[in-house]
Amino acid sequence: MMQTKTLFQRSLLAVATAALITSLPVIAHNAEQPPMKKILRQLDLTDQQRAQVRNLMQEVRSDAQTVHQDQALIKEQLKNAIQAQNWNEEVVTALILQKQTAKEKLALTRAVSQNTLWNQLDDQQQEKFESLVDKRQKRDRNRAPLRRFEPLNLSQEQYSEIEALINRQKEQITEQQKVSKPFRKQQVELIQADDFNQQAWLASHQTMQSMQLELAVNVAHTRHKIWNILTPDQQLKMQEVAQKRQQKIEDKKRKMEQRKGRM
Repeated sequence: MMQTKTLFQRSLLAVATAALITSLPVIAHNAEQPPMKKILRQLDLTDQQRAQVRNLMQEVRSDAQTVHQDQALIKEQLKNAIQAQNWNEEVVTALILQKQTAKEKLALTRAVSQNTLWNQLDDQQQEKFESLVDKRQKRDRNRAPLRRFEPLNLSQEQYSEIEALINRQKEQITEQQKVSKPFRKQQVELIQADDFNQQAWLASHQTMQSMQLELAVNVAHTRHKIWNILTPDQQLKMQEVAQKRQQKIEDKKRKMEQRKGRM
């Protein structure tokens, strides 16, 4: 059992790392969560396990829809603050705090679901889960963040400025990951326990959220700086690209909804 606990710990740390990076994008406002449903499809679940997964995902989906609705205004206000000509750190910090608070219930629901799910997998499924998550993490690491700017025909000066900002952001994220690692480890241990301690998990989660607030504000500031490096035409093009990306995400969600009964 010690081996499987270690495997799960590594897997969840990988997911947590990927989630931290993808939740703090430079430009994109709707980064996708790790494709847990796609991973679970490859675990050869039994009929009983599939039924349990459907119930768990339905609960998470319901909470997620509520959170997304509550955050719609916050998201729009944050986008406007990032795309403003002048930086207002006080406003951005307040909006990010609102965003964190709104997401807390969803984070807890996901943690409870992960705990339930883990206790339903056998040893082989746990090992395969780790392998699939590792592959996903490696693929995410190999993504080139500057590729999203290719449609904008950046000048060499713009490219150099944006590259420097993104590299600095990567350094900040790496530094934050080191500081947050003990808290992520603690949350993993709580999730892999037989009895899930919600109060302990929430305390750890809230501490880590407080630590990540400064990073989230810095990332928003980076996005603000990049936005103001772009010309008006490039800003318009970036908005068009973002809208197309969002449309693809929405189309993908609809397809997933159509297939949700097939697990």
